Amino acid sequence: MAEFAVAAGVLATLLLCMPVLCRYHELQVASIEAARRVAFEGSWRESGGGHVDVAPLRNALFPDTGDAAQVTAQRVQAGLDAGSESGLAGRSTRLLLAPFRLARVLNSGFDLHEPVMYTADMAVALSRPAQLPDPFSQTPIEFHERYALLSGDWASSGPSQVADRAGGLALTRAVPPVRTVVRWTARLLSVFEPALRELCLGQIDPEHVPADRLGQGVDPDAGSPTRWSPEC
Repeated sequence: MAEFAVAAGVLATLLLCMPVLCRYHELQVASIEAARRVAFEGSWRESGGGHVDVAPLRNALFPDTGDAAQVTAQRVQAGLDAGSESGLAGRSTRLLLAPFRLARVLNSGFDLHEPVMYTADMAVALSRPAQLPDPFSQTPIEFHERYALLSGDWASSGPSQVADRAGGLALTRAVPPVRTVVRWTARLLSVFEPALRELCLGQIDPEHVPADRLGQGVDPDAGSPTRWSPEC
């Protein structure tokens, strides 16, 4: 009977506090989602960090229920920091990308941008419901959530842009004299082997979606990017 009395008291307390605990969990999930939104919106807008307007986040994720007995978000603060990736991974990445920066110098068509690490910090202070017993009703509760996003602006609008931007990685395209020597050497050797006339070192031929898979209303013969052919 003593064990049942202790267990029943604990279970009854958990049962009565379940709505409050679910509300806390709901607000914590909203805080995580708010930090994710701040980081992603900062990468879209290429923000340098600093103050973040929290009014849209508060209206979307922390609406006022109007119930004084329910836990609500009293104070919402957000911060955004934009900088290079840190730590051992960041230093290793910069070291590995050093040869690609050399390709950018040799060929202006290859544009390598440094990735940016966007770090969002959310601080959400919650109200204290009066129905909780002491000392829980007087204990301040505040969620601190952090979200980091490594973002870059390398995007493509078609196979031609991919070929232009990635062409600097091919030595015969990055260094014009090498390309000229290879082309004339192939022409001379084609006297003995005609197949060398089709030799094209450094050719960039990115994959692209077939025209019949782009959706309805797409004319494959009307200048579709799928009809693009690589240049030697």
